[in-house]
Amino acid sequence: KSIHHNKLKYYVCHYPGAPWVALPNVTYDQLESVESCKKLLTGDLKAPVSSYPPFPGNSEAEYLRARIALIGSHTVMSPAGYFKEVPADPDAGHPDNSIQPDGGWAPDGDKMTYSKPAGWVKHYPPIPEPDGFGDDFAPDEDGVWPAIDPEPYNIRPNEEAEAEQWMGKTTAVQYKAMAPVAMHSITFPGAVLAFKGKQFCCIYVGFGNRETNMTYTPQLNTAMIMPPVSTDEPYKVHVPPTVVKDEEGNITETLPPEPSPPYPEEGWKHYNDEQMDLRDKMYLEWVELQKAEEARKKAEEEAAAAAAAEGGEGAEGA
Repeated sequence: KSIHHNKLKYYVCHYPGAPWVALPNVTYDQLESVESCKKLLTGDLKAPVSSYPPFPGNSEAEYLRARIALIGSHTVMSPAGYFKEVPADPDAGHPDNSIQPDGGWAPDGDKMTYSKPAGWVKHYPPIPEPDGFGDDFAPDEDGVWPAIDPEPYNIRPNEEAEAEQWMGKTTAVQYKAMAPVAMHSITFPGAVLAFKGKQFCCIYVGFGNRETNMTYTPQLNTAMIMPPVSTDEPYKVHVPPTVVKDEEGNITETLPPEPSPPYPEEGWKHYNDEQMDLRDKMYLEWVELQKAEEARKKAEEEAAAAAAAEGGEGAEGA
């Protein structure tokens, strides 16, 4: 089921100039389940993959390889008629169905044909359908499995529903006659098909997930808002050396920067502890203000009562 996918070998690297690492072959189970998984890659090919539903793989390298197969089956296309199907012929050295360029292909006279999905066909191996083998499909007494037909490798046109997932246009406002045409995928943002003359290319730059038109904001926790300060390494600040020049602007002396003090010093607290102390300090200040306000109101009430008492005694004496 995955024989055509494993005819392609992919290599990845972390940055330009880094060593290339070959991704493992993809399995049928991984091709079946990768479309149901949605997660971001960490960049560590050996990292485990935790997802729901579970992905049948042991590392992120396997998930990445299956993800490439999924994206390629939806976004890798060629102009209609560029490739032709080659049926399997074991006697001629072709044990499996395959494709090859058609030497007699010529592009359409109107290049805007290739700004629409109808001008393109898919030639990348599709995601295989579930097999239809029954329970009686098993090896014989000698351990030999029954012969099966080679997996088809069909060049297939875009269906009407898939055609609505592409947006085509020319790549220039002026001199459109000389400008390439391009199609952008709506399903997988970052997938682009470009065509000019007899040349075409397929490019994808993205996060590897489908467009769902839904936004997600992760909930922040205390560790993300106030991360603790690491005390394992000294805190370093880059300080440029001091340059001494004479009246003519010539450098006469270069003084090295003074070494930075170690961080944290003895008695210093972590950022979280400082925040807790700051919160307690603000609370205590608020309590003192409340007490002062209550004392002020009580003094005003006592003064008003005393003034009222003196006014009553004066009225009785008169």
